Amino acid sequence: MENPTDEPESNPSRPQNNFLRFSGLAFQMLAVFGLAFWGGQALDRYWELNFPMVTISLLFLAVVGTVVSLIKNLPKD
Repeated sequence: MENPTDEPESNPSRPQNNFLRFSGLAFQMLAVFGLAFWGGQALDRYWELNFPMVTISLLFLAVVGTVVSLIKNLPKD
C-alpha cells in the first residue's frame, strides 16, 4: 500500500499561482493602455482635434476597465 505523503505534490504552490495570474494581468493592462493611446491618437489626428480629448477619454476608460477587472480577479479570502 502506498503512503499518500510519498507522492509529489501535483498542485502548484499558491504564491507562484498568484504571481503568474497577476503578472498576466499586468501585461493585459499594458496592452489595453497601449491600444487606448494608439487608437486615441489616431482618432484625434483623423478628426483634426487640437486637444487630445479622444486619447484622454479612451485612457480614462482603460483605467476604469482594468481597475474593475483587477477587483473582480482579487482573491475572495
